[in-house]
Amino acid sequence: MTNRLKPIVGVIVVNLVIWYGLVFLAGDWLVELGFGGDGSLDLLGQITMPVYVVILTLFYDTVIQVTGASAMTAAMVLAFAEIMATEVLQVMFAGAVLPYALITAGLNLVFWWASGLVYEKLSE
Repeated sequence: MTNRLKPIVGVIVVNLVIWYGLVFLAGDWLVELGFGGDGSLDLLGQITMPVYVVILTLFYDTVIQVTGASAMTAAMVLAFAEIMATEVLQVMFAGAVLPYALITAGLNLVFWWASGLVYEKLSE
């Protein structure tokens, strides 16, 4: 685990920088896309995103270790699985607007691509 600590921390930091950068630069736009929600389920307040990123990164690391796949392959599989499970279903069954779904799918790809890139670079 200690040899994987550097890539895990790196992925956490990069994803938080991307997320908070988006919030700082385009917070109103993210709320319009539905990332803000109505606040009714935001039980953790300001620590929701860091907790989510840590959990997701530990899951990502586990997927890499269990499957033996490269970091980028695992990241892209998880990205497309997330897109299929959320955006595609929302467009097909919940009537979500296609441009918003494409934007959030693109954001998912950016997060996962950055995760794969950082994990690979810091694992060398």
